[in-house]
Amino acid sequence: MGEICYQSCRRVLAKGDRVKKLFLALTIIFIGSTLMDVFAIPVLVNIKESLTGHFSYFNYTFKGEVLELYAVWENIGSVTCDTYFMVKAYDSLNTSLGYFWSEKVNAPPGKAANFKLYVFIPNYNGSITLIPRLYYCNEIEDYSSLTIEKYNSTFMHPLPLNITYELYPDKIVFLFNESLKKEIYVVPVKQPPGWIIPSTAAPVFSKQVAVSYYRPKNSYKSLNFYFTDGYSGRAITVYFKDEWEKESLWQKLLSFLKKLF
Repeated sequence: MGEICYQSCRRVLAKGDRVKKLFLALTIIFIGSTLMDVFAIPVLVNIKESLTGHFSYFNYTFKGEVLELYAVWENIGSVTCDTYFMVKAYDSLNTSLGYFWSEKVNAPPGKAANFKLYVFIPNYNGSITLIPRLYYCNEIEDYSSLTIEKYNSTFMHPLPLNITYELYPDKIVFLFNESLKKEIYVVPVKQPPGWIIPSTAAPVFSKQVAVSYYRPKNSYKSLNFYFTDGYSGRAITVYFKDEWEKESLWQKLLSFLKKLF
């Protein structure tokens, strides 16, 4: 009888020891986690932002005497960028023929930005060399040049279209006297360094086209724009101003009435 009690009591005591050990372990874990929360030291992880990308596609085609350039740039960095595609044009003597810009395109990381711009050099016959350049965030990157051996725009006929414009602080709206029967390309001619005015295309049936612009204050006061369907064309001079006054209600009413009549 004593032997049975001894064995059973021993099992009870052993079980009690396991319970105590489990309770002690849980207590230690609880106290440890509490202390970790109280004395935890924050760890700052610094992920370096990267600006990088590459052209995955670049091509050009002639639309009459207008050169259409199309490019796709892939942002493989970690920063969203406002990007511009631009080409610098030179003749065979390395004399500048102008800067030609695309519209601004927003390029998030992992996405592709599609660019299109138009090059037109009026009254020119000879070879041209184009140097593509990409502006993204605060970075500038040049790419391999492209030489076109034969370019001729000296035999264009006048474009039978009346064109006026309205100037705003950040854009120019060109107005046509009739709906377009064909696509018309709008190209700034020899815009100065520091200006950003993209070339664009006015689609068929449109009666106006808007062109955004950036122009440094106190810079040149005028710039020529060439309108062409690739075979005929005409130039329009746009006059800029540095100061913009708020238009009064009466002036807005007069402007509205002019548009009506």
